[in-house]
Amino acid sequence: MAKDKDIERFKKDAKAFGISAAGHVPGVGKVLGINDTYKKGKRLAQSAPRAFNAVNRRVRKNIKRRFRGL
Repeated sequence: MAKDKDIERFKKDAKAFGISAAGHVPGVGKVLGINDTYKKGKRLAQSAPRAFNAVNRRVRKNIKRRFRGL
């Protein structure tokens, strides 16, 4: 079940990063938005490889399952 958790974390991080990046407002809000975007971007960068590995595991598992009967 860890692979599903990794994928869900990546989706949540990607959504949060997109909302943060779209929310930049000129002035003070822009400075705060840049800091928030930076933090969420770091989190997204950490969760992306985990999600990629989870997808790879799922694909390999499905391939092995299909070829098992042959």
